[in-house]
Amino acid sequence: MASSIIHLAVTKELTKRYKFKDESRLKFGAILPDAGGGKDSH
Repeated sequence: MASSIIHLAVTKELTKRYKFKDESRLKFGAILPDAGGGKDSH
């Protein structure tokens, strides 16, 4: 799985091209899966 830095970079590019209702929520959601502990996160 990609790192949280990659997820944030992709999110940044998406926000440059598209309008989102809540960008901070989008960014939080992009890194949230990486915050899970252990190998059974997905």
